[in-house]
Amino acid sequence: MALTPTTGNIKAPVKATNKNESVSAYLNGKIGSALVANAISDKAKASRFVTSLITLCSMNPDLQECDRATLVSAALNAETLGLPLNNQMGFGYVLPYKDKKNNRTVAQFQVGWRGIIQLMIRSGQMKKIHVIEVRAGELVRFNPILNDFEFAYLSNEEERAKAPVIGYYCFFETTNGYVQELYWTKEKMELHAKTYSPGYVADLKKGTDFTFWSKDFDGMAKKTMLKQISKFAPMSVDLVKAIESDQAVINEDGTYNYIDGNDNEDIVEAATKVDENGVVIEAETDSVKEEVPPKKGDDLADELNK
Repeated sequence: MALTPTTGNIKAPVKATNKNESVSAYLNGKIGSALVANAISDKAKASRFVTSLITLCSMNPDLQECDRATLVSAALNAETLGLPLNNQMGFGYVLPYKDKKNNRTVAQFQVGWRGIIQLMIRSGQMKKIHVIEVRAGELVRFNPILNDFEFAYLSNEEERAKAPVIGYYCFFETTNGYVQELYWTKEKMELHAKTYSPGYVADLKKGTDFTFWSKDFDGMAKKTMLKQISKFAPMSVDLVKAIESDQAVINEDGTYNYIDGNDNEDIVEAATKVDENGVVIEAETDSVKEEVPPKKGDDLADELNK
């Protein structure tokens, strides 16, 4: 079974869920063990992966309701990218979603903004990389046509913490001296979130905070800035894979299914509500794939075509 996902929003045949089989039993069974062995040749590493995934599921019981193939594939995606599934570190996540259309719960892989930075650093071509929110009083000038801006950081941290966020800045410098900078206003980021996250729009209408955009807008904004600026960065296989598989349900044959926003909550609701660190709080309705506009599924292709 090939684990390297093919690109595109491929609608693979939906199989009956196997949630009645324990995660441990699935991992030690024919299909689960083949998935793991195909991705991790080292037996010691494979054993550690199995242990860590079982531990992850014990910490988040909702993951135990997921279709086993999507659960293992999502976790293996993080493993092969070298992104530990530690919510406190914020590199990558495996989150459960209820697929009402197919009457099953599936696991979705999500890369964190810190994970994107890690993958960009690993290219070996990065000298500096940074992303930060810009607060009121820090923007000196901004010319979006010339991509020219100047900032003055508020040195008083207490004063800065009280100042509202007005935008986001991201930059990197490569080892050969190439520099790329990007600044988005808060208004532009809001428009982006509303365009690519039907779940966030639903939150705004209902006054709820179930989506990552609602719970941690700044964190999602930083991730967006890094994904945007990565178009100009040296691309590695892992970075492309992380962006492409972000918020995808990965089937056991390696194909991707993106949770589409066409029918919003009629199709998908999240099984778990999490805080800004990805720590489970309670079961609630969540967003659909925020980086892919409705009726478009290939995240990488859509990003490159914007």
